[in-house]
Amino acid sequence: MKKVFRVFLILLLFTGFAKAGSWSYLDKSGAFETTITDIEGSDIVGYFTDSRGTHGFHYDGSDWITLDMPDMLATYAHGIDGDDIVGFSTGNRIRQSFLYNGSNWTNLNVPESYVTVANHVDNGTVVGYYSDENGTYGFTYIDLSWEKLEVTEHFKQMQLASMIVL
Repeated sequence: MKKVFRVFLILLLFTGFAKAGSWSYLDKSGAFETTITDIEGSDIVGYFTDSRGTHGFHYDGSDWITLDMPDMLATYAHGIDGDDIVGFSTGNRIRQSFLYNGSNWTNLNVPESYVTVANHVDNGTVVGYYSDENGTYGFTYIDLSWEKLEVTEHFKQMQLASMIVL
């Protein structure tokens, strides 16, 4: 464990991530846990857990907006771009990805998939991953069209190598 921490600290120091400055803490009042997943300018999205469950949120620098996808038990906001927020919700053995534009919820599920998770949105393009009977794949969703993204063998080897180093 100490070796992993030292490697992490060295990487931080030599990659420029460890810089002098100030830290800000962002905790939703009344929450047991607050998780930030994306930021764009002063807009922050994520999710928090309180006594009623897990809820997505959008924090604009002064106001907290709670995001609860209709008919679902838990909502996780993962990405923001302008008014668009993407993420997923769970409930009754269902995981439902979504695109929320501030007033309307759009379900995002790759056809024939068991699970779809939307992670990020940029200029209307949604990216994430999904699982079907053959495996897990990345996807892009643009203008009502799905594109499957397969992981290359080179990427799999890089991922395995990074796990061995740590």
